[in-house]
Amino acid sequence: MVASGSAVTAVRTMRRKSSTAKKAAGGRRKSGAATSDTGTKTEVVSTPCATGPAEEGPICYNYLLCPGNNSRVILAVMRRRPWFSCVGKNEKLGSPAVNVVWEMWRSLPRCAATPVNSYCALNHLDGNRQLVSKKNLWKNLARHCAKTGEGDLNQLVPPTFLLKGRGASGAGEGDAERVRFKKYLDTASPTMENCYGLEMPDVGASELAEFVQEEEEEDEVNEEDAEGDGGDGDGDGDGEEAKVEAPPTETPAAEVKATKNASGKNDCETGALWIVKPAASTNRGCGIQVCEGYDQVIQAVTTQSKSKLNNKLTKKHGWVVQKYLERPYLIHSRKFDLRVYVLFTVNPSKKAERPVSTYMYDEFYVRTSGVAYNVGRKGLKNPMMHLTNDAIQKKVKANYGKHEDANKLSMKQFGEYLAEHSGVAGDYIETVMRPQIQGMVRVAARGVEKKVNPKGRKHGFELMGWDFMIDESLKPWLLEVNSNPCLEQPCLLLERLVSEVVESSFQLGVDKFFPPPKVLTKRSETAVEEIKGCVNQFIFLNEQNKE
Repeated sequence: MVASGSAVTAVRTMRRKSSTAKKAAGGRRKSGAATSDTGTKTEVVSTPCATGPAEEGPICYNYLLCPGNNSRVILAVMRRRPWFSCVGKNEKLGSPAVNVVWEMWRSLPRCAATPVNSYCALNHLDGNRQLVSKKNLWKNLARHCAKTGEGDLNQLVPPTFLLKGRGASGAGEGDAERVRFKKYLDTASPTMENCYGLEMPDVGASELAEFVQEEEEEDEVNEEDAEGDGGDGDGDGDGEEAKVEAPPTETPAAEVKATKNASGKNDCETGALWIVKPAASTNRGCGIQVCEGYDQVIQAVTTQSKSKLNNKLTKKHGWVVQKYLERPYLIHSRKFDLRVYVLFTVNPSKKAERPVSTYMYDEFYVRTSGVAYNVGRKGLKNPMMHLTNDAIQKKVKANYGKHEDANKLSMKQFGEYLAEHSGVAGDYIETVMRPQIQGMVRVAARGVEKKVNPKGRKHGFELMGWDFMIDESLKPWLLEVNSNPCLEQPCLLLERLVSEVVESSFQLGVDKFFPPPKVLTKRSETAVEEIKGCVNQFIFLNEQNKE
């Protein structure tokens, strides 16, 4: 039904000259009008807003699109649905005039102002920090595996420890996690012949008992770390950028293997490389360090940062210390990771067995490093070697795009490389690797499915970017989850893939809540047929809750 008498501000877009658009982008906007990042002007019209599924059109619903992270691709998807109209940016928080909201970050004021039972879908779930916070991701995985026996934590993520930050209560030598970390290293030390041939013991179930027994705290978020909710935030350049010192030249191919010293051992003689990350959700690789051994790790988590914000966040949330995978599978001697798209949609029905539905897109892509991999000390401080997100790789323009277009490979190209260089079957990804990743996503999702929608909203969805690394045995490892996956399209691969992923996400996350009107105009009929022609490649993971 369409509410009568509740006229609201909506907009009809029309193209304006590029010079005027550039001026408007940097100037003050007049009240009642909005300019999207596509350079379009808005004309105010009056349109009623829907409070339930539409019976007739042509315009039945309103949406709010905030700029950033290539929001043009979102605009294109919404324009494909003529039963939606875009409302101005000045619309009040929680206004009944808005049915769908898309914004880069999870806005705390918007979450608080949007009534739980309102006919409005936000594109971020209230409890997304249960996944995108590196600390919460590991704790939820540990609890779920220990409680249910579903999944082996040691086969999902590398050995992980949560250390308290500088100035936090209980930080220091008495920190229980620091003691556990030291004990773990002492246990592992007899096997540490060198860092490249390192074998680490599993984390025992008894060591995780405290996380199962402890009361599950709610990870409160304040305004300072709200912007960090987006995980890597590798979108339009919003958020704090990593301070990266570019190496003068690319590491020579002859130095790809770990540098040997006179004794024949690798430079990192302790054999204990660890990656240290702020436990809070930070952007673009900020604060991430690769450390060698216990002393360097402790120095990293206790040294005062140059950033006051980082110090405040690490004091509150601490640090994630995770075993560095020294023996990754390499593509032409360079590191890479996999970006996998995962979609969550709210299940409003009380009869649903699971509160959210989980989907994984069946095509992922590869993000490569522009420099050769060197596990020796010379490579420890080179983020270009260890981190593959664009915010880092673009820092050295000479290397970005040197080997692959925009440092990206398609899943098909990756499969062909595996078949040629590893002797696996041509369908190895489809028959082995992708099912492994699906199983890992399913376990992680089930561990948080009752937490990601804590208020019980009736509508909502979230598209996330999950990052995996592949070791030399071709085993995938989950690294982190991002709530603001980059939607930029710097190459032909992502021009196609990102558009398809976003369209499929809206089919599952928006169309099921806001279907086209039953009485269609000719334009709407054409749009419906066009949408039906878009093949949705999301794979439904929680099969017990088929819709």
